[in-house]
Amino acid sequence: MIRDAESAQLKKFYHAELISSLEGLPSPRYDLVNGKRQSYQYYPLWLGKGCYQDCKFCSVSAFYHHTYRARPIKDILKDASRIPTKRVFIIDDSLSAYGDCLNQLLPELSQFKFRWFCQLDPKSALDEKLLDLAAKAGMESAYIGFESIFPDRLKNMGKTWTKLDHYARAVKNLQQRGIIVSASLIFGISPESQETVEQVLEFLVNCKIDTLSLYFYCPLPGTRLFEELTRSGINFSKDWSLYDGTHPIIIHEGMTKEQLEQLYWSLYQGFYNLPNTLRRFFRFPHNPKFWASSMARNLLIFRVDVNSRRSILYNGVSFLDLLPWHNSKRSK
Repeated sequence: MIRDAESAQLKKFYHAELISSLEGLPSPRYDLVNGKRQSYQYYPLWLGKGCYQDCKFCSVSAFYHHTYRARPIKDILKDASRIPTKRVFIIDDSLSAYGDCLNQLLPELSQFKFRWFCQLDPKSALDEKLLDLAAKAGMESAYIGFESIFPDRLKNMGKTWTKLDHYARAVKNLQQRGIIVSASLIFGISPESQETVEQVLEFLVNCKIDTLSLYFYCPLPGTRLFEELTRSGINFSKDWSLYDGTHPIIIHEGMTKEQLEQLYWSLYQGFYNLPNTLRRFFRFPHNPKFWASSMARNLLIFRVDVNSRRSILYNGVSFLDLLPWHNSKRSK
């Protein structure tokens, strides 16, 4: 690659003939983070790379050819010992991809007394033994890619390995152990309507989902979804600055971009409205230790972002945003 760069002959892609080992890689320089100037709530810890699944919208499975490579436990523990805080994000796309080695790793992690969160698939949350180990090791929150509550949409995405009847039980299993459930859903897989919005909202409320992240269906380059849309001749934006999941890229026939955005925000606003927020926490205070911070986060951050039609991923809340007339100006 260096030779090609020197001769101005860089190729679009380079494929390694041999897959290198993940053993013995250097630890991240956590010490370079200036805690006084940069507020990092969670520090990253990684167990491996890739994902076994093959969801057609996912860039991770496309990049790693739906395989997973695990790091040695000793290397993970070495990294953990250098993290200067008790708050950690295990950044793997699914904790369960590490497999049976979690039975050894999680008890070892408990020595650090971390409070950590991770991504988890719905099926893994049915494994109560795994959840018991994770809870004892300090797991406080699980980010779950439910993606959709409609079977035909899950099939469309290539996510047939997860079942809708698992969802409610997965949430209950986690919350019984004091673990907060953050749901991730994809919007606009098929044409949306007020009816589909109400169905999704009913599911979220009945399942007592704690927080919601909502993304538009986004055909990232290199994914099977991108290739299918390109072959089909469907016209969609190639403005890569919009490919962050918070802008509509695929506009189905019979809908406008504005209609799709309006339905997207109506779902967000329905979930984070005041009655649902209060009902969610007062009805089921499953984690009293973090109840106050969770309530504040929902009331003062997520609702502000949603009311001002700004993604909750923005992380830039201003006190001005708490003023209703300020929000009304932003949403116009």
